[in-house]
Amino acid sequence: MTQARGYGSRMKSQPCRNAAEYELRRRAKAAVVSWIEHANTAVLRDGAVPMPAVRFDLQGRTAGMAIHAPRHTREMPALLRVNADLLWRYPDEMIDETIPHEVAHVVTRWAWGQRVAPHGREWKSIMRAFGKEPTRCHSMSTTSARRTPRYPYRCACEKTVYLGAVRHRRALKEPRRYRCTRCHETLLYTGGEAVVDHA
Repeated sequence: MTQARGYGSRMKSQPCRNAAEYELRRRAKAAVVSWIEHANTAVLRDGAVPMPAVRFDLQGRTAGMAIHAPRHTREMPALLRVNADLLWRYPDEMIDETIPHEVAHVVTRWAWGQRVAPHGREWKSIMRAFGKEPTRCHSMSTTSARRTPRYPYRCACEKTVYLGAVRHRRALKEPRRYRCTRCHETLLYTGGEAVVDHA
Protein backbone atom coordinates (compact mmCIF):
# COMPACT_ATOMS: atom_id res chain seq x y z
CA MET A 1 0.00 0.00 0.00
CA THR A 2 1.20 3.50 -0.71
CA GLN A 3 0.20 6.94 0.49
CA ALA A 4 1.38 10.35 -0.59
CA ARG A 5 1.37 12.80 2.27
CA GLY A 6 3.50 14.25 5.00
CA TYR A 7 3.94 12.45 8.26
CA GLY A 8 4.35 13.77 11.75
CA SER A 9 5.98 12.63 14.97
CA ARG A 10 2.71 11.27 16.39
CA MET A 11 3.22 7.82 14.88
CA LYS A 12 5.41 5.63 17.06
CA SER A 13 6.38 2.00 16.80
CA GLN A 14 4.57 -0.36 19.09
CA PRO A 15 6.84 -1.56 21.92
CA CYS A 16 8.59 -4.91 21.47
CA ARG A 17 7.14 -7.82 23.44
CA ASN A 18 10.47 -9.61 23.89
CA ALA A 19 14.00 -10.06 22.54
CA ALA A 20 12.77 -12.28 19.69
CA GLU A 21 10.47 -9.53 18.41
CA TYR A 22 13.29 -7.00 18.71
CA GLU A 23 15.42 -9.30 16.54
CA LEU A 24 12.62 -9.60 13.93
CA ARG A 25 12.38 -5.82 13.72
CA ARG A 26 16.15 -5.58 13.32
CA ARG A 27 15.95 -8.11 10.45
CA ALA A 28 13.12 -6.15 8.82
CA LYS A 29 15.11 -2.90 8.99
CA ALA A 30 18.17 -4.68 7.60
CA ALA A 31 16.02 -5.94 4.71
CA VAL A 32 14.90 -2.36 3.97
CA VAL A 33 18.55 -1.25 3.86
CA SER A 34 19.46 -4.17 1.61
CA TRP A 35 16.64 -3.52 -0.91
CA ILE A 36 17.35 0.23 -1.05
CA GLU A 37 21.04 -0.49 -1.65
CA HIS A 38 20.11 -3.03 -4.34
CA ALA A 39 17.83 -0.45 -5.99
CA ASN A 40 20.53 2.21 -5.90
CA THR A 41 23.28 0.00 -7.34
CA ALA A 42 21.64 -2.59 -9.58
CA VAL A 43 18.26 -1.15 -10.57
CA LEU A 44 18.61 2.64 -10.83
CA ARG A 45 22.42 2.75 -10.82
CA ASP A 46 22.62 6.31 -9.53
CA GLY A 47 22.45 5.80 -5.75
CA ALA A 48 19.82 8.49 -5.35
CA VAL A 49 17.02 6.87 -3.32
CA PRO A 50 17.39 7.94 0.32
CA MET A 51 16.91 5.41 3.11
CA PRO A 52 13.30 5.50 4.37
CA ALA A 53 12.44 5.63 8.05
CA VAL A 54 10.81 2.43 9.36
CA ARG A 55 8.09 2.27 12.00
CA PHE A 56 6.29 -0.76 13.37
CA ASP A 57 3.01 0.98 14.07
CA LEU A 58 0.61 -0.43 11.50
CA GLN A 59 -2.35 -2.47 12.74
CA GLY A 60 -5.21 -4.44 11.27
CA ARG A 61 -5.21 -6.10 7.87
CA THR A 62 -2.61 -3.99 6.09
CA ALA A 63 0.83 -5.62 6.13
CA GLY A 64 2.85 -2.60 5.09
CA MET A 65 2.52 0.95 3.84
CA ALA A 66 4.86 3.40 2.12
CA ILE A 67 4.22 7.03 2.96
CA HIS A 68 5.96 9.44 0.65
CA ALA A 69 7.29 12.81 1.63
CA PRO A 70 5.40 15.85 0.36
CA ARG A 71 6.37 16.84 -3.17
CA HIS A 72 8.06 20.08 -2.11
CA THR A 73 10.43 18.27 0.30
CA ARG A 74 11.87 15.58 -1.94
CA GLU A 75 15.04 15.35 0.16
CA MET A 76 12.93 14.18 3.11
CA PRO A 77 12.97 10.36 3.21
CA ALA A 78 9.86 8.26 2.87
CA LEU A 79 8.38 6.34 5.76
CA LEU A 80 7.70 2.60 5.72
CA ARG A 81 5.06 1.45 8.18
CA VAL A 82 5.08 -2.24 9.06
CA ASN A 83 2.40 -4.28 10.82
CA ALA A 84 4.19 -5.49 13.97
CA ASP A 85 1.63 -8.23 14.67
CA LEU A 86 1.91 -9.73 11.18
CA LEU A 87 5.71 -9.49 11.36
CA TRP A 88 5.60 -11.49 14.59
CA ARG A 89 3.25 -14.14 13.18
CA TYR A 90 4.61 -14.32 9.60
CA PRO A 91 8.25 -13.19 9.74
CA ASP A 92 9.39 -14.88 6.51
CA GLU A 93 6.50 -13.58 4.41
CA MET A 94 6.80 -10.08 5.85
CA ILE A 95 10.56 -9.83 5.37
CA ASP A 96 10.72 -11.64 2.02
CA GLU A 97 7.57 -10.22 0.39
CA THR A 98 6.10 -7.21 2.20
CA ILE A 99 9.37 -5.32 2.75
CA PRO A 100 10.47 -5.43 -0.92
CA HIS A 101 6.88 -4.61 -1.97
CA GLU A 102 6.92 -1.41 0.10
CA VAL A 103 10.50 -0.52 -0.84
CA ALA A 104 9.45 -0.87 -4.50
CA HIS A 105 6.81 1.82 -3.86
CA VAL A 106 9.51 4.13 -2.48
CA VAL A 107 11.84 3.47 -5.41
CA THR A 108 9.03 3.89 -7.96
CA ARG A 109 7.96 7.24 -6.52
CA TRP A 110 11.57 8.43 -6.39
CA ALA A 111 12.35 7.39 -9.96
CA TRP A 112 9.10 8.34 -11.73
CA GLY A 113 7.45 10.92 -9.47
CA GLN A 114 3.95 10.98 -8.05
CA ARG A 115 1.98 10.60 -11.27
CA VAL A 116 2.44 6.85 -11.53
CA ALA A 117 -0.17 4.27 -10.49
CA PRO A 118 0.68 2.68 -7.11
CA HIS A 119 0.79 -0.83 -8.62
CA GLY A 120 1.35 0.21 -12.22
CA ARG A 121 3.93 -0.95 -14.73
CA GLU A 122 6.74 1.11 -13.15
CA TRP A 123 6.20 -0.51 -9.75
CA LYS A 124 5.93 -3.93 -11.41
CA SER A 125 9.22 -3.36 -13.20
CA ILE A 126 10.94 -2.60 -9.88
CA MET A 127 9.43 -5.72 -8.30
CA ARG A 128 10.67 -7.84 -11.21
CA ALA A 129 14.11 -6.23 -10.94
CA PHE A 130 14.03 -7.30 -7.27
CA GLY A 131 13.25 -10.85 -8.43
CA LYS A 132 9.79 -10.71 -6.84
CA GLU A 133 6.34 -11.44 -8.21
CA PRO A 134 4.48 -8.09 -8.49
CA THR A 135 1.37 -9.00 -6.49
CA ARG A 136 -0.78 -6.29 -4.94
CA CYS A 137 -2.06 -8.03 -1.82
CA HIS A 138 -0.64 -10.42 0.72
CA SER A 139 -2.22 -13.77 1.57
CA MET A 140 -1.51 -13.84 5.31
CA SER A 141 -4.38 -14.49 7.68
CA THR A 142 -5.27 -11.29 9.49
CA THR A 143 -8.03 -12.57 11.77
CA SER A 144 -5.94 -12.31 14.92
CA ALA A 145 -4.37 -9.05 13.74
CA ARG A 146 -7.75 -7.50 14.42
CA ARG A 147 -8.02 -6.95 18.16
CA THR A 148 -11.62 -6.29 18.99
CA PRO A 149 -12.66 -5.40 22.54
CA ARG A 150 -15.90 -6.83 23.91
CA TYR A 151 -17.69 -5.37 26.92
CA PRO A 152 -19.59 -7.47 29.51
CA TYR A 153 -23.35 -6.92 30.00
CA ARG A 154 -25.88 -8.75 32.17
CA CYS A 155 -29.63 -9.15 32.18
CA ALA A 156 -32.33 -10.59 34.50
CA CYS A 157 -31.37 -14.18 33.70
CA GLU A 158 -27.82 -13.45 34.95
CA LYS A 159 -26.22 -14.49 31.70
CA THR A 160 -23.14 -12.49 30.68
CA VAL A 161 -23.42 -11.12 27.15
CA TYR A 162 -20.57 -9.33 25.40
CA LEU A 163 -21.08 -6.36 23.11
CA GLY A 164 -18.51 -5.06 20.65
CA ALA A 165 -17.12 -1.53 20.86
CA VAL A 166 -19.72 0.06 18.53
CA ARG A 167 -22.71 -1.51 20.29
CA HIS A 168 -21.16 -0.74 23.67
CA ARG A 169 -20.98 2.98 22.80
CA ARG A 170 -24.58 2.91 21.57
CA ALA A 171 -25.73 1.13 24.73
CA LEU A 172 -24.07 3.75 26.90
CA LYS A 173 -25.93 6.50 25.03
CA GLU A 174 -29.24 4.63 24.92
CA PRO A 175 -29.32 2.20 27.88
CA ARG A 176 -32.54 0.46 26.82
CA ARG A 177 -31.38 -0.20 23.27
CA TYR A 178 -30.23 -3.83 23.65
CA ARG A 179 -32.23 -6.67 25.23
CA CYS A 180 -31.51 -10.27 26.15
CA THR A 181 -32.82 -12.76 23.59
CA ARG A 182 -34.00 -15.09 26.40
CA CYS A 183 -35.64 -12.92 29.07
CA HIS A 184 -36.12 -9.82 26.90
CA GLU A 185 -34.83 -7.57 29.71
CA THR A 186 -32.51 -4.64 29.03
CA LEU A 187 -28.83 -5.52 28.97
CA LEU A 188 -26.91 -3.56 31.62
CA TYR A 189 -23.20 -2.85 31.49
CA THR A 190 -21.43 -4.55 34.40
CA GLY A 191 -18.62 -1.99 34.47
CA GLY A 192 -16.10 -4.77 33.97
CA GLU A 193 -12.99 -4.53 31.85
CA ALA A 194 -13.20 -5.17 28.14
CA VAL A 195 -12.09 -8.55 26.87
CA VAL A 196 -9.81 -8.35 23.82
CA ASP A 197 -10.24 -11.11 21.27
CA HIS A 198 -7.28 -12.46 19.33
CA ALA A 199 -9.35 -14.58 17.00
